Amino acid sequence: VATDSPTSGSNRPTDTTSSSTASPETVTETAEPVETEPEPETSLTGTDPGILKMGESFTYSDGLQITLSKPTAMTSSEWAYPESAQGLSFDVTIVNGTGAKYDPSMGYMTAQIGNTEAEEIFDTDNGYGGPPSTSVLPGRETTYKVAFAGTDTTNLVVEYAPDWDRGSLVYTPNGK
Repeated sequence: VATDSPTSGSNRPTDTTSSSTASPETVTETAEPVETEPEPETSLTGTDPGILKMGESFTYSDGLQITLSKPTAMTSSEWAYPESAQGLSFDVTIVNGTGAKYDPSMGYMTAQIGNTEAEEIFDTDNGYGGPPSTSVLPGRETTYKVAFAGTDTTNLVVEYAPDWDRGSLVYTPNGK
């Protein structure tokens, strides 16, 4: 399910009470029972969202939500790798709507800028040190920064996989 923003804004456990609304009954012209399709089983890979627009969120069928921000320009420090590089920065927000803890260090991200695989920038002085190591508990969230060397925001593809069990998400500036 793709949305324009994360569903959570705090790091407090979510309310476990829920409300539901009954769906209206379907009226048919025959007296025979209406057959319905069986509900699909929940899959950790979720439904393939296609290509997402940067800034959109995607929620896997198990409740894990990923948001990749729109890119912003950055310059790495002299102590970074690669040093003093012009790059594009992204915020990755993970909201754990599952019933189990999630290990964000299992996530990986790649980018293509132009027609070339982009090099990830590691600049711990400026907060670009890779994904967090601490597990995200159910009902909580985390955000971290990732940057890639390059400046072309129009010819950009970013792919993010939260782990080996869920399908990867592909983002472009316009979702195409």
